[in-house]
Amino acid sequence: MPRFIETIKLLDGELYNVTYHQNRVDRTIQAFNFSAFRLETLIQNMDIPQKGLYKFRIVYGDISPVVEITKYVQKIIQTLRLVEGNDIDYQFKYEDRDHLHKLYGQRKNADDIIVVKKGMITDSYFANLIFKLDNYWVTPEKPLLKGTQRDFLIDEGLIKPMPIKVNDLAKFEKVKLINSMVGFSSQEIEIDKVIS
Repeated sequence: MPRFIETIKLLDGELYNVTYHQNRVDRTIQAFNFSAFRLETLIQNMDIPQKGLYKFRIVYGDISPVVEITKYVQKIIQTLRLVEGNDIDYQFKYEDRDHLHKLYGQRKNADDIIVVKKGMITDSYFANLIFKLDNYWVTPEKPLLKGTQRDFLIDEGLIKPMPIKVNDLAKFEKVKLINSMVGFSSQEIEIDKVIS
């Protein structure tokens, strides 16, 4: 039976976007018929750090939820390589990321990858993508995983989903990687740093 992970941003004692994370956990539990649990209940009984930025990571599935809290250090990403992953299925946040690891291994000298599925842009190895077009930002309509930060930014009206083909990349100016730990203010990467 597969296991799943949920990673929540913990900054100065505050957990971010818990409702979005709970919604994703609930969808996974329903799809795989696991025992339900509430993130708030896990959090209540924990001694969490009150200063600094941490990853609050939960592993769950056919086991009772296990929580790990680790210091977070943001990766510096300056280049991205397009890699083809037509058969990858990551609609749930599986703990087993072997398929993604294999694609990541094709990055050569790039810092990260952009997974292309049937000609369409999806996600990077560890993040959703947003692209700058004129004065607004868009995100691939069909990512590998609908991230919590992505959903939050869509709901806030800061980004819009749209289909993005590989051939569309040239019309964009910049790209950002976003996930639960890194939001809209993440570093911008020039589009010419995306390597075929």
